[in-house]
Amino acid sequence: MSEDSTQKEIDPEKLKDVKNILLKELDDLVKLVKDSDDENLKNINFLKKVLKLSNIIHYHLNKSSILSNNNIEDNDDEDKIQTKKYEDGLYYGYLKNDERVGKGTMYYNNDDKYEGEWNYDERQGKGIMYYKNGDIYEGEWESGNKQGRGTMHYNNGDIYEGDWESDNKEGKGIYYYNNDDEFKKYEGEFIFNVRNGKGKMYYINGDIYEGGWKYNRREGEGTMYYNNGDIYKGNYSFDKMNGKGEYYYINGDRYEGDFVDNLKEGKGKAIFINGSRYEGEWKNDMKEGKGIFYYINGNKYDGEWKNDKKEGKGIGYYSDGGRYEGDFKNDMRDGEGIFYYNNGDREMGNYIFDQRWRLHVSLSVNGFVTFRFYYFVNPNL
Repeated sequence: MSEDSTQKEIDPEKLKDVKNILLKELDDLVKLVKDSDDENLKNINFLKKVLKLSNIIHYHLNKSSILSNNNIEDNDDEDKIQTKKYEDGLYYGYLKNDERVGKGTMYYNNDDKYEGEWNYDERQGKGIMYYKNGDIYEGEWESGNKQGRGTMHYNNGDIYEGDWESDNKEGKGIYYYNNDDEFKKYEGEFIFNVRNGKGKMYYINGDIYEGGWKYNRREGEGTMYYNNGDIYKGNYSFDKMNGKGEYYYINGDRYEGDFVDNLKEGKGKAIFINGSRYEGEWKNDMKEGKGIFYYINGNKYDGEWKNDKKEGKGIGYYSDGGRYEGDFKNDMRDGEGIFYYNNGDREMGNYIFDQRWRLHVSLSVNGFVTFRFYYFVNPNL
C-alpha cells in the first residue's frame, strides 16, 4: 500500500481540542442563525462559519483544506494554524515561537471568546471580544487591554463608541442609552468610565445640557436648554444649579444672581418682560428678605419681603411724589404707617387691606353708642 493511501493515526488529544472548538463554534453558529434579522447578512456569516469549521476539521485530521474562503475572509496561510491549551482556555490560530502572534481565536474557560490579532501572547491590534454576559467589544487592543478606539455593545442595549485606556472608557466618546429613564445620549469626555470633563447630554424629556462634568455629575460652568424653551447659563455643583447663574424664561423674563440647589437663593435681580424688575434677596425661589421692586408705572417699593410678598417694614414711593412708610402684610399696607403727600402734608394712621381707616365713636343723648369707620383712599403701589 502506498504512503499516500496509508491510514494515518489521529492524535486523541488533538481530536479532543478539535471537538471543543467545534462545539463552541457550532454554538455561535446556532446563535447567529437564530438571532439575525438580516437574511443576506445571515447567509454570508453562516457561510463564513461553515468554511471555518471545515478548515478546522481538515487541518486537524492532517489533511489539506479542500474548501477555500478567499472571497470571504483573508487568505491566511492555513499550514501555520495550530491549537494550544492555556490555563484560561484553548487557542486556535497562528503561533510563532510557541506564542500567539497574528490572527487567532481564544476560547476562554469562562465562555468568553476573542477573535483578532495577537502579539507576544497578548491581545494586540484589532479584535472582537464576546463576553459571556452578552457584551461585545470591537476595536483596538494593546497588551491585552482595550486601548485606543473601540465600540462596546452592552447586553442591556447601551452602546459606547470612543477612546479606551487600559480597559477603561477614557478620552472622548459617545454613549447611547437604550432604556434609561433620564438619559438618551452623551457626547464628551470620560475618565475611568465616568463622565468627566466637557460634555453634552441629551435627556429623554428633550432637555439638553452642555458644559462641565465631574464623576458623572454636572459640575462647573454649563448651559441647560429645557424642553419648554427656558435656558439656564451658570455654575453647577453636585449636579444642580449652585452659585452664580442666569435663567432665561421662554416668556421673556430673566433672573441674574445666586442659586442654591436649583432654586433662586441669595442675592439676585429679576427683570420682567413688562418692564418691571426686582433687586434684592431671595430664598427658596421666592423674594424674601430685603429688596426693591420697580413698577412700570414709576412706583417703587423698598423694604422687607416674605414668601414672594411685601411683608414687614417698607417704604412705598409713588410716581406723583407721595410716599408711604410703615407696615406691610400680604403684599398690602397693613398696620401703622405715615403717608407723605407731594404737597408736604402727611397723615399718620392705621391701615387695613391697603386702606387707611379711622374709628369715630359717638354717644347719643339717649345713651346709645355709635361706631363709625371711615377710610381714606391713598394711592396703591
